[in-house]
Amino acid sequence: MRRNTIILLLLAGSFLLTQCSKKSNTDKTKLKIGVILSLTGNGAVTGDYTLKGIQLAVNEQNAKGGLLGKQIELDIQDSKGVAATGLGIIETMFSSTTKPFMVCSNTSDVSLAVKTETEKNKVILVGSAATDKLTEGGNYIIRNYIESGQISDNILEYLHDELHITSLGIFYANNEFGNSVNNKMAEKTGGYSITLPFDIGYDDKSLDYNSLIASQNTGAVPAIYVIGLGNSLGVFIKQLRAAGYAGTIIADPLFNNPGTIAAAGTAATGVKFLDFDFHKDS
Repeated sequence: MRRNTIILLLLAGSFLLTQCSKKSNTDKTKLKIGVILSLTGNGAVTGDYTLKGIQLAVNEQNAKGGLLGKQIELDIQDSKGVAATGLGIIETMFSSTTKPFMVCSNTSDVSLAVKTETEKNKVILVGSAATDKLTEGGNYIIRNYIESGQISDNILEYLHDELHITSLGIFYANNEFGNSVNNKMAEKTGGYSITLPFDIGYDDKSLDYNSLIASQNTGAVPAIYVIGLGNSLGVFIKQLRAAGYAGTIIADPLFNNPGTIAAAGTAATGVKFLDFDFHKDS
């Protein structure tokens, strides 16, 4: 299938790059991929899904004989969604005798931190992160997620063309992902003739947003876009509805996972969210 061909090319290309840089894995029988994901904490569900996809691809490749005669092994580490933790993990990986020939990460904050070391060591980083900063100044970075600029364009096109919205409020998680998407939205709303009466950040490590919601005149806008991920995104939407907001709630692809929907409860019903369209052979 098309997915397996892409994976094989990516793995082979990454291996050859690290060989050329002379910073490659020194094990003669195995190749190591460093996997730094948020497996606990607010982003645990997205990290778990990412891990399962990586394991599936690697298991399929190893069943075919591995890569260039070597089996691929995963060094799986939990970043907890914290940039400093991710940075410490990647520094440890590169100080070991069997360095990874490729690294995979998720969340924008962690991926930016990990990128500093993968660039320094000339190792490919596959980052599942939306921040527009991910590929800036990078020679060894591959984005494996929709970029914040595309998220904002697609959301605004839907609001303008389908819902005919002219005024929008935004609550965004105050992290790299939330800030990146919100900044793009703020830049582009005028081009779609949409006003932005408020765009307010929230702490995605908190689960009490009632006072923040009450501080804004939410009833004055026909739609609110809530940017975030995991349990906190679902809880925010639940509390927004509980506060009496009856307008349209918009979310992005990170809304569409069981943990977030369960946290939102009945408030998940009717939420409009951006999602991916996969090729049937992917």
